[in-house]
Amino acid sequence: CLEQFHTSVHIEKWLEWVPQLLAGLGSKEARVFHAILQTIGRVHPQALYFPIRNVYLTVRGEYQEVLARHKNLVEYNRNLPDGDPMKKEIPDQPPEFARLKPRMSWCNKLLHVLREIHPTMLNALESIIEHLHWMKDAWYDEVLQKLYTVIQMCETEAFEIDHRQDVLNVKISQQIYKYITGIMQYLNTVPANSRSRDASKQTTIKQRFEADFDFSNNQGKKLHKVLKTLKCWVKMLDKTQTNNSKNYMEERFTYLSKFCSSNAEVYLIGEFLNPKAHYVKIARFLPKTETIRKHSLTARRLFIRGSNGKVYPYLMVNTSSHVKLARSEERFLQLLRMFNKSLVQRKESCRRNLQWSVPKVVATAPTSRLIEDNTSNISVLEIYRWYCKNRTPEMEVDAPIAYYYEQLGR
Repeated sequence: CLEQFHTSVHIEKWLEWVPQLLAGLGSKEARVFHAILQTIGRVHPQALYFPIRNVYLTVRGEYQEVLARHKNLVEYNRNLPDGDPMKKEIPDQPPEFARLKPRMSWCNKLLHVLREIHPTMLNALESIIEHLHWMKDAWYDEVLQKLYTVIQMCETEAFEIDHRQDVLNVKISQQIYKYITGIMQYLNTVPANSRSRDASKQTTIKQRFEADFDFSNNQGKKLHKVLKTLKCWVKMLDKTQTNNSKNYMEERFTYLSKFCSSNAEVYLIGEFLNPKAHYVKIARFLPKTETIRKHSLTARRLFIRGSNGKVYPYLMVNTSSHVKLARSEERFLQLLRMFNKSLVQRKESCRRNLQWSVPKVVATAPTSRLIEDNTSNISVLEIYRWYCKNRTPEMEVDAPIAYYYEQLGR
């Protein structure tokens, strides 16, 4: 039925279902889904390029992980002596390849078709994505985000202890231990900065972090001590982030700073998530970028001027620590956009102008995404932070939580 009648459905109707169509490339009806996606790509290549690129990179990453795991298993099995009960026959290819290879093949075909039909646009999009990825968090921003996550894990564990009288003697869980060890490994893998002053500072921070989180003795594993040390590190890295909060594109991102509508007709990021009659194109990227903390994330804010003269702010967010959660959030936002269409059609909700406020979110890679920002929005937490900073400088932002935590140990 779908194969016979899919051509009678208007292309604009299919735009909302692109993620589901891409997921269908791994099913028996993959040929039909490929035909629908190819039709969408001929008319709206940008609506298809970002999702299919993300799916292709995700599947390819999973394919490489499975292949590496299979090679290690074959090598381990080969080194076992004959007659060992652990030795067994291993197939030439892992069973996961039957699921991953067809999806990679279909995605590759679609990308090839898009490059043949719209070479100029796709080259421009690829260059924009490459420069936007360079704009991702600096290494201290990434460490700061990981520290906020582990602090939340520590506080959650402290408040859920059954015997609250022993809160000062409780040790960190294995999950928190692995997370902090992962931060140490990340610091060791960060490439040294080209400038000698920054390189020496980076090395000093690595050494201090390893010294502060020395888990060789039992005292270093106590939850209250780890939590206190983590907060000290957050304060130190917060100052580093504040000193580097504003940058200009001309310094590093020459392609973005010189981009204009005459280079290629590229539409605003996420413009096709809401099908409509007229789509806004990118006129140019404004030179200023900012490092901010919003939505419990550290992000880089950039500004794009549209063809209608308006300025659209976007957040470049790193999602390497919660990739699966990021994809779930995007599907949930897709559902809210569909709810908005029903609310517009209802008399009472339309009369009151009731709608969900749904930002545009586009995954540019498995570990990064662009989020439409609204500079006029502010949360209660941001108001509280401003109050502590300007009205009561002597009061720490997390003072109430720290006070409650201290009272648990009494």
